[in-house]
Amino acid sequence: MVAMMSRRQLRRAAGLGGLLLLAAAVYLPAEEAAEDHTALSRTLYQQATTAQSFEQLNRVIAEVDALRGRVTNPQLVRYLTSLEAWVLHRRGEAYVKQAAEANAAGQSAMGRQLDGKAMEDFDAAVKLDPQRWKSYHHRGVCYALAGDFPRALSDFTKTIELRPEYESAWFNRGEIHYEMGAYAQAIADYDEAIRLQPQDAGFFNSRGHAYSQLRQFDKALEDYNRAVELDPGNPQRITNRGDAYRSLGHWEQAANDYRQAVNLDRRFGRAFQSAAWLMSTCPDEQFRHPQLALRAANKAVELDGAQDYIYLDTLAAAFANSGQFDKAQNVIRRAIQLAPAENAQPLRHRLALYQSGKPFRQSVDAADKRVADRAAANR
Repeated sequence: MVAMMSRRQLRRAAGLGGLLLLAAAVYLPAEEAAEDHTALSRTLYQQATTAQSFEQLNRVIAEVDALRGRVTNPQLVRYLTSLEAWVLHRRGEAYVKQAAEANAAGQSAMGRQLDGKAMEDFDAAVKLDPQRWKSYHHRGVCYALAGDFPRALSDFTKTIELRPEYESAWFNRGEIHYEMGAYAQAIADYDEAIRLQPQDAGFFNSRGHAYSQLRQFDKALEDYNRAVELDPGNPQRITNRGDAYRSLGHWEQAANDYRQAVNLDRRFGRAFQSAAWLMSTCPDEQFRHPQLALRAANKAVELDGAQDYIYLDTLAAAFANSGQFDKAQNVIRRAIQLAPAENAQPLRHRLALYQSGKPFRQSVDAADKRVADRAAANR
């Protein structure tokens, strides 16, 4: 089991943080197929289509399962099996909705428990009806949220096999490839999702992140530009584009994007963090502003970065840029403690600079690495 996947990294729909769980109609047994069945089977069908509460769903599932165990007519058995799978899927979606509400209320333990119940229902649905593609997809969502990426990958692949035109399965499989570090494979999946749904800003945004990880910043910039065109009022998209501009040494365009993002949302910490980094470390002096950088860096930490090593790294750079090297050293040491081992070496290099009384100045290459790290941390 790998680390749990953040819900913000997953597609969101109808209250579910994460992978797209659209409420589009799933396969129902055709009503005409029930015409020769018993009156009870027709009654259960009607109850299944109108059930809303857990009590109603539970009762229908129990009654369908009991009837399925009594009948011998093969056609009726197939009908009831498909019906039971569908109602199990519906109950799973109801658990998913409750899990999202619990997580939004800060009840993460309850959310995990409800996600587990949803997974059990989707699992039961595909065992009863192996062609139920949306149950595979939703089970993949649950696996992803639990951090079981290999099983999530398998379920999304199965969904694509059964329903290749379902763009969300391609996108979600791309997200799992991304989380597993398979960026080229992620891009291939995002390509197909975009082909199927070219108006989704999130698809372009995620592909831009994957290109950033591969240091293909020109392509990343193209995708971030398209994401901003499709979703122009989104400060996260604009900040992503600003980071790509910065990685290419386009300082003025980066500064403009950060300014726009801050103006759109004064509570969006990453826009302040990115602006502070540019104003603290830009090799072009005209874009360095020591006092503004300090204010922006402190604002970012105040909003959401107290435990984020990149935010603390930015605050340390702002202190160093203003000549406060003792404070810079103290903050960068905290950042080193919080940083993943593979990302700590650049921070140690900056600590050595601050110990020698020198501020950090980024090169375009350094910006490249930084942007990729930020893309990975803010999906």
